[in-house]
Amino acid sequence: MVPNSATFQRLDNARVVDFLTVSAGVLAQTSTFNSKDADSLRLSLTSMQSASGDPSPQPVLTELLGQNSEFVALLTTRYGVLGLSRNILRHSLREVFGQTLEYLDNWGEDLLKKSQLFFNRPFYVFVDGICERRTIFASVLVEFSDLIAQATKEVTATLQDVNLFVPNNFVVNNTDDQKIDLQMADALGFDHLAPNTLPLLGESMVLRRFTFCLRNLVQSVAQYAEQIRHNLRNQSDSRLQASISLLKAQLQLIESLELPHTLDLKTLEWHRHNLLVNLMAANDSLAEVSELQVSLLSKTEDLNPNISELISADTLRQLTSQLINEGIQVMQAQKAVSAMLHYCTNHQVKASQLISSELAKIDPNLTVASLELYKKIESERSVAGGSSEIKKRSLLRHDELLKIFTARKNRNTAIALLLGALLTACGVKTPPKSEISEDRPAVAYRDEAPATPEQDVNVKATDKNKTAKPVAPAGK
Repeated sequence: MVPNSATFQRLDNARVVDFLTVSAGVLAQTSTFNSKDADSLRLSLTSMQSASGDPSPQPVLTELLGQNSEFVALLTTRYGVLGLSRNILRHSLREVFGQTLEYLDNWGEDLLKKSQLFFNRPFYVFVDGICERRTIFASVLVEFSDLIAQATKEVTATLQDVNLFVPNNFVVNNTDDQKIDLQMADALGFDHLAPNTLPLLGESMVLRRFTFCLRNLVQSVAQYAEQIRHNLRNQSDSRLQASISLLKAQLQLIESLELPHTLDLKTLEWHRHNLLVNLMAANDSLAEVSELQVSLLSKTEDLNPNISELISADTLRQLTSQLINEGIQVMQAQKAVSAMLHYCTNHQVKASQLISSELAKIDPNLTVASLELYKKIESERSVAGGSSEIKKRSLLRHDELLKIFTARKNRNTAIALLLGALLTACGVKTPPKSEISEDRPAVAYRDEAPATPEQDVNVKATDKNKTAKPVAPAGK
């Protein structure tokens, strides 16, 4: 759920503080930034976050700019205003894309579980109100789970593209500078250094790629929901349709957003906030769409019984093709098949109950081979809801997809735990660590190490001397 503006700002401040404190630690280790100043920066950032009761917290980076922060000046000197803004944006986008992957994995896994419930149930595909073909319900759910798996593959690719640290753009880049950038990337959790592209070009391409794959998936959801409506009874998908429309609008809005080419860090921060708010809203809508779609498949009793006896168009085409192969003209073949199907419907006779001697009464162009084909089609679909070949392919793909979603879900859970530690407390992920030497003598704390017998005797003797009453001098 998208938090209110104050809560969102606190969460975003936590991301920026994490970025700044880790960067300060790396630069202090490489002597690029003074260790004492790094400690002062950490304390200053911590005090900014401790003011949690502020009803309208300000962006951390904006406050530091107002204070003429030396560290922000150091970062902008090293990476430029756009370079610093790009790295903070990439640091933020990783969390949002990771949440998208989590929602997609849960969605695909839930649909695969539902496919087991509807495994032997028929599914009728309609076009313009006509039953075009008949298959099994499980295969449709597995096919849609496959679309989700393809979407997760695209989102994973965008996450990999954004998980690269933008290095400095020095003309002469020595080994030490590159080493510092690699240390920064590693400490912040980036995979490697990003290639030197035009300013904000990489981020814009990533966002377009992200929205494009989700828009394709949402369009597939809309088509799927339309087919579900024909196969289920007493099911209203108005909420699902409304959520799909909302998600489409949100993705179009994100795609229309442009990252400005400016050297004003405050302006860049405002656009970053706006982008993150819209991405989080789209994630919420994606989660709602997935939940509503899965909830339509709550039980097999919701299947529509009124379409169970429909003869699909693919059956008509296959029977007609059989007669054409036997030398019957196309129009005559279509007429003969239509007559046979009407005869079975009107007399409530199944294909298995027809005998070859009845064919001439129905239509003279009907053959024994066409009747045997009709019996085979009906036999394949009468009990199992679809052909054995479809079931076999569906089972194999089901197992493959389940492994994909489960493996990625386990990895995302580990990432979510790490991010949760950051967001729950809105604190610094990397604990402050002072680089200043400690001049005070080390004092052993209780439970640190058991005292040796010799140390124990000395301590007791000391305590005895302290507590003993003074002895009066002789003669007094």
